[in-house]
Amino acid sequence: MKIIWSARAAASFSASIDYISKDSSIAAQKWAERVFKKIEGLLEFPKIGKIQNSEMKGLRQLIIEKDYLAVYRYTQDKCIIVAFRNTKKNNW
Repeated sequence: MKIIWSARAAASFSASIDYISKDSSIAAQKWAERVFKKIEGLLEFPKIGKIQNSEMKGLRQLIIEKDYLAVYRYTQDKCIIVAFRNTKKNNW
């Protein structure tokens, strides 16, 4: 299995890193490493995320840290990160 980030999810993740970097580039790097470690856990346990509502078939959400989550779907050979989001922001 491999992890694939959608362009939308990758852009949101990158924007989050840029925002954190304004205060501390070291903190941003450590945060990014924690995010990648959590996402890589999906390779072994793809069902760990909470199933989203029934209208969004196949989508799950994984809480990364208290204010961040990843929305993903998986197949036998890949896990696609569809969205990466800061839950404090209202934009989706």
